[in-house]
Amino acid sequence: MRLVFILLVTCVVACSSDPTDFVVPDTPDGDLQPAVWQQVQKAGDRARKNPADPDALGRYAMVLHAYGFYEPAAQLYARARRIQPAAFPQAYLHGHTLLAMGRTKESIAAYQRAAQLDPALGSTGLGNALLEAGDTASAKAAFLQALEHNESDHKALYELGRLALAAEDLGAAEQFLSRAAGSEHPPAQVFYALAQVEKQRGNEERAANLLLEFEQAKQRGGGWYHPLTSRLKGLRRGDRQLVSEAQRAIKQGDIHRAIRLNEQARAADPENPLPTAALINLYALVGEHEKSEEALKSARSLDPESAQLYFNIGLARLFQKRLPEAEEAFTKVTKIDPQGSLAWIQLGSLYATQGKESLALAAFRNAHERDPRNDAVRLRLGVLYLDKGQHEAATGLLADPVATKRGEMQRLLALGRAYRLQGDAETARSRLEEAEAAAIEAGDSRLAAGARSEIDQIDASADN
Repeated sequence: MRLVFILLVTCVVACSSDPTDFVVPDTPDGDLQPAVWQQVQKAGDRARKNPADPDALGRYAMVLHAYGFYEPAAQLYARARRIQPAAFPQAYLHGHTLLAMGRTKESIAAYQRAAQLDPALGSTGLGNALLEAGDTASAKAAFLQALEHNESDHKALYELGRLALAAEDLGAAEQFLSRAAGSEHPPAQVFYALAQVEKQRGNEERAANLLLEFEQAKQRGGGWYHPLTSRLKGLRRGDRQLVSEAQRAIKQGDIHRAIRLNEQARAADPENPLPTAALINLYALVGEHEKSEEALKSARSLDPESAQLYFNIGLARLFQKRLPEAEEAFTKVTKIDPQGSLAWIQLGSLYATQGKESLALAAFRNAHERDPRNDAVRLRLGVLYLDKGQHEAATGLLADPVATKRGEMQRLLALGRAYRLQGDAETARSRLEEAEAAAIEAGDSRLAAGARSEIDQIDASADN
């Protein structure tokens, strides 16, 4: 009964608060760059127009927080929390801001609420604040709670390792720190702490190797990842730069980093549809299908007729093996953006895997017309012409070299086959021998065997 009474009192205090008695802070004075000032002003204007909207207040608080205006940010977080007591982001970031201001006791209270709302994401922040207060026993308990909900929380593992190292429990320190080092993109500090463990054991060679890894990790950059503090970093860096960095991460195959960068870009400018659209596909790639669908809804609300939106829907549906929906999405892109080639390439590949050769040929022909300098499309189209018996068309497309080594080997093999089928045995042999030699040098036994098989057919025809 007492617990019910406490909850009722809490709700009355939080929910009966009159939004009109709070004055939204003005845009702070400071030496801000024009783009930054505009970002702060835009968030502030929205909050002043909607003083009872916790999202608008929280957004303004985050922008101020990102640029170091902690006092007004803390006021806004506190106000947003009174309006919406069950919102985790506002509780966590309120604690983060208060800790940055040195108001440790208040920070601990905010983080405790955050840890109640989301133990997986809130407990590590609570542990950090407790460490700042010198309460190592409670901090250790908070970090262990974080691991109960997320066993790969590298910050919790690192801090537990440091606490064990300080207590001279080298076995536990190594266990926690090694787990942190095995996480994706571990921060440099993890390797430094592991080096200290080995130094205390007298293993100087191992310590030296770990210090080398520490220097390499510093060169790579990165740091402790938390989705909310990551959003703060995104606000400082700007959405365009982050989208560009995310695209580079995708090309490098680093999908998780691309997700983080697009999340930061979305936080930096929630009205920019590009990062949200990209997340549709990226979330699907890592199996987070609910998040993918949420991103789809958000992106559609921002720009319902965007080619980028439907292209990413198509990619997500391909990965989810929902092929009719993928085809529908890519076809939609070709109508929204008639001059683009990427959707035609995806349609061509989709049709080819389904054995729809005529449709695949038509799709790749459309892609080639729109991007004639794309070597991969030219090669794919040439092979399709060859398979359809259009040998002269194939020869014309495959005449010029392609940029990549493997692509060039494939071109020579296909071109040799085209000449063989046209009866030009001498030219065919020359191209096929080039393909075979290049494949042997590259260690591609399958392609080398394909070239040799074509040469054997030339020899067999000559014998007959």
